[in-house]
Formats: sequence, C-alpha cells, structure tokens
Amino acid sequence: MNDCVSRLTLDRLAERSLCAADESQVVAHLATCARCHAESELMQSARQRFAHHVLARTLPELRARRWRHPIGVQLLPSLVAVAAMVAIIPRLWRAHEPEMSTKGGAALKVFARRQGEVFAVKDGAALRAGDELRFVVTSGGHPFLLLGSIDGAGKSNIYFPFGGEKSERLIAARTELPGSVILDNAKGPERVFALFSKQPIAADELQRALDQLGQKGAAAIRSIQSLAISADLQLSIRIEKVDL
Repeated sequence: MNDCVSRLTLDRLAERSLCAADESQVVAHLATCARCHAESELMQSARQRFAHHVLARTLPELRARRWRHPIGVQLLPSLVAVAAMVAIIPRLWRAHEPEMSTKGGAALKVFARRQGEVFAVKDGAALRAGDELRFVVTSGGHPFLLLGSIDGAGKSNIYFPFGGEKSERLIAARTELPGSVILDNAKGPERVFALFSKQPIAADELQRALDQLGQKGAAAIRSIQSLAISADLQLSIRIEKVDL
C-alpha cells in the first residue's frame, strides 16, 4: 500500500471492521508512513477526548433511553455530538454528493445512515431519532475547522474537535471527519455550523453563539445561517427532526 489511507479506513481499523488482509496492509503502511501515523494518533487523541468530556456524561442516559425505546438515543461513542466509527460513505457516491459550498472552494457535506441505508442529506431534510450523521468538509484554503450545532430545544453541541478548546487543523484539503453523530429524539430544527478559519477559534466562542441562537427559538434556527463570530468563512445546513 503506497497511497495514504483515508480517515474512514483509519476509523474502520480502530473499529476492527477491516478484513484481515486489509488490516495487515493498513498496519504495515502506518509503520512506514509518518503522515498517516500522525493522522492515526490525532484521531486516537480525539476519541480519547470525546470519551473523557462527552461520553462519561451521556452514556448512562443513553443506556436508559435505549432500554425504554430503541430509537430514543442521545450520543454514542467514537465523532460529531456522538461518534460511532462507521464507514458510511461509499466512493461511488462522490460524483453525486450534494453540498453546502462557496466559490472559494470550501464545502460541507452531510450523509445519513438509517437501518443500513446511506443517503445524502440536503438542507431542510427531514430526519428522525437514531439516524447517524457523518460530515465531510473541504477546506478551500482555510486550515482550521470548528463544527457544532444547535437544536430547537436549545441544546448546543461542539462536534469537531471533541472536547477541544479551539479549532483543529485539517490534515488534508478534503477531510472525512471521524465517527458519526446519532440524532436524539428532540423534535424540530437543528442547524449545523462549520466555521473555517486561518487561525484557531475558541470553542467556547462558538458555544456562546450557538446558545444565543438557541434562545431565539426554532424560527430563528431555521432562518439564521451564520453566527456573529470571528470566522473567515461559515457554512451551515439545517435538518428537521420529525417522526417518520
């Protein structure tokens, strides 16, 4: 294996979902490729921060909800309010990926998985509790990313980087963020914001902006597509959590 491996492959390696032959190839590649080894270490660090800062607070509630109702879930371990190391973006989809993008080349793409089926998420799409979301971003020359969301119940989350204090540097121009977000059962709108910048932005600055938007209610979440925050570029996408 001469080419560098993708984040999805590293996710699958961490999840032990690769076949034996592919796993051996990836492990051998990591032993000789400093770039991929550093990427693997960075992702492992992100998973550890998630487990320490998010999972420890949400897992008891998640287990209780799952016991009562199979789709009434909050956050799962391993990326974005949750992370469940799932490789859900088949390469054959890439020619047809809808995206939020700018003329500068930055883009935010969202995919969902429901009962084994993967589909692209468009702005305003109706989704339901238990759907898994995964994010792909293109930097457009902006090396740092901070990603978070606010829902109609006023709950904000910082998805990337998990547990981090500021924006994280993107390793590649096109980055498949590790893990997946599991939607909870709070009905109404949820808007995801991707903040691209040339210098890091404090995570608590995004948290405050999200909370302020949440206080304005569902109508504001549906209509406001950018935050009063010092990002060089903002992209956002809205979903509607409904009973389907």
